[in-house]
Amino acid sequence: NIAKYNLQQANEAINMIHYFSKELVEPFMVPALVDRIAALLNDFLLRLVGPKCVGLKVNDPERLGFRPKELLAQVSDIYVHFSGSSVFASAVAHDGRSYRPEVFQKATKILSQHALRSEESVKKFSKLARDVQNCLNNEKGQDELLGDLPDEYTDPVTAELMKDPVL
Repeated sequence: NIAKYNLQQANEAINMIHYFSKELVEPFMVPALVDRIAALLNDFLLRLVGPKCVGLKVNDPERLGFRPKELLAQVSDIYVHFSGSSVFASAVAHDGRSYRPEVFQKATKILSQHALRSEESVKKFSKLARDVQNCLNNEKGQDELLGDLPDEYTDPVTAELMKDPVL
């Protein structure tokens, strides 16, 4: 019953974000939320189509409310809803825990092969994946230009450049 409860909670969370993100993007793009939303979506995507997705087999998926294709389609929709925001691609790219370019490629392939979303929607999802990769490439170039940063401007936990350091 714990698995059923956890799946129900996950489905409700994704349903809620999916519903609101159709019309409201900006509230999700505030600095306090955008990184968390990106990490949540990346984690769902990694679990649904990543290397360990074969471990998601369940005996009675309908009884548990486990509909991975529907969940993947909704997660891809949310990515597309947020793709118009200038900060979202960067937030997706910064998620070092769950972001994997190959996972986006595999998700795109599954969305197309199983016709889970329209061709236009899949193209938008694929474009976001390219935008995220471009963000990573640009930031690597900036890191090389900046070189070693003074300790007072780097986050003591992540060792990244702080955007708004308090000195």
